[in-house]
Amino acid sequence: MANLIVFMFFFCSLLLVVVVSGNAYPFFSKIQMPPGVTGPESAAFDAAGGGPYVSVTDGRVLKWDSTLKVFVEFAYTAPNRLLKYDPVTKQVTVLLRGLAGAGGPAVSFDRSFVLVSEYVGKRIQKFWLTGVKANTAEILINLPGNPNKIKRSETEGEYWVALNVISQQPILFTAPQGLRINGLGMLLETLPLVTGYFNASIAVVQEHNLALYIGSRDTDFVGVLKKVP
Repeated sequence: MANLIVFMFFFCSLLLVVVVSGNAYPFFSKIQMPPGVTGPESAAFDAAGGGPYVSVTDGRVLKWDSTLKVFVEFAYTAPNRLLKYDPVTKQVTVLLRGLAGAGGPAVSFDRSFVLVSEYVGKRIQKFWLTGVKANTAEILINLPGNPNKIKRSETEGEYWVALNVISQQPILFTAPQGLRINGLGMLLETLPLVTGYFNASIAVVQEHNLALYIGSRDTDFVGVLKKVP
């Protein structure tokens, strides 16, 4: 894949802040997407803390420039497979194929395995990179809804999963949640995200500097949840 780190388009954005009471993350704000752009499906930060980088519905990856307060075009996505890229040899290896609605992935802190979600299958797979189980996959956890992206938490060994649960009470609607799990498949926390995302599917929950960045195909902003200082 060619190097597509090209900064060509600049998009003006606004920061909106809302305070939500009765929540572990009461401070909610929005990083507005460029005009006509929707669906920030992923949120990630680079090793230097730059970002967030977000993928949008037209296949592009945009990067937030915190100095200019704008999104800039960064790259393009290649969905539906779990791939490994070697920056030295520049070779791409397919690790898993045929993943129905694949999301993630998230590599463990010790780089021994990678987690990948299956949206349709309502589960998360664990693919081993090293050890006696290397190059094999297993079901880590089955879920009550449709999981999207998986992101490492700032706590070693923990991960945030964007989950969309269809509720039928009192009416049929989508109730998005952020799930915090560990590498053993244990559920550590369930964070309701109906505020700001009622009847909307979320794609990613990314933790950075004790804040949670929320992305959704159904919105034109990146949600930011912050704890009480």
